[in-house]
Amino acid sequence: MNLRKFLMYVAAMSFGLSALLGVIALLGMSGRLMEKMVLTSLTFSYFCLTSYACAFVVDQRRARFIAWSGIVWSIALLGWTVSFIWIDRKMSAFFPGYWEGEFTAVGLYTSSYFAHVSLLWLGTKLELRTAMIRWTATICATIALWYVVDLLMGILNFNDDFYERLGGVVAIIAACTSIVLPIFHRLDRLRRENDTKTLNPKVHVGCPRCGLNQDILAGRSERCTQCRLRIMIDVEEPRCSECGYLLYQLTSNACPECGHDVPFSEQWKPKSPSADIASSSDELDGKSPKTNDD
Repeated sequence: MNLRKFLMYVAAMSFGLSALLGVIALLGMSGRLMEKMVLTSLTFSYFCLTSYACAFVVDQRRARFIAWSGIVWSIALLGWTVSFIWIDRKMSAFFPGYWEGEFTAVGLYTSSYFAHVSLLWLGTKLELRTAMIRWTATICATIALWYVVDLLMGILNFNDDFYERLGGVVAIIAACTSIVLPIFHRLDRLRRENDTKTLNPKVHVGCPRCGLNQDILAGRSERCTQCRLRIMIDVEEPRCSECGYLLYQLTSNACPECGHDVPFSEQWKPKSPSADIASSSDELDGKSPKTNDD
């Protein structure tokens, strides 16, 4: 079982467990026990969501350090939070001067921060403007995290109105750049697709019914010009090793879907008509094209 399937199974079972805990708590429990079960269910759901977002980025081989940090943080904080829900201990006993709500809010926001930044770095082969938007979103999200921690924990104890307004501005910029980043990423991909040059290769074959030699377009059903037999030539298409995108007839050096570099050996190489005929004859040696009678 590969990593992607394992993560999907874990996510499905985790969300199923969270839903089951919530249903049991609401239908069969009451009082303090019901509150604990509901809180446990919500805690499982939230941290499973953030950890799965990070795990998806890891599976795509992007931003592994920040994504793995998010997974470890979410799992550790899940255990920490559940233990305090059921053991009835006070965090103030470990950290005098603070209460449970402050630590919970900081932990929740930090988990969402790891998932957020990991997803920001999911795209590849970005143009300069899109890369600058991503860096802006990442930096502003990091500054916003500091503002949240400082606001809840009172580290700097700034009571200045401008300081608070500046935090709001940073949060707005982080939100806006995070929203527009996928749009510009899609625009970059469309531009690469428009710049991609393709060919219309023909395969020189002999009709299996009448024997007439003729050129047939690959990947398209055509009829013999003499006996009208329907002939279709299928060509095996290479795929991108990163995302599986079909690379047939692709002459550029990057995949138009994910931007991954395409090895020179897998790039489509334009040939002269004589070379196409020779190579097609070699490939079809001993093979018959697909035919369909009228």
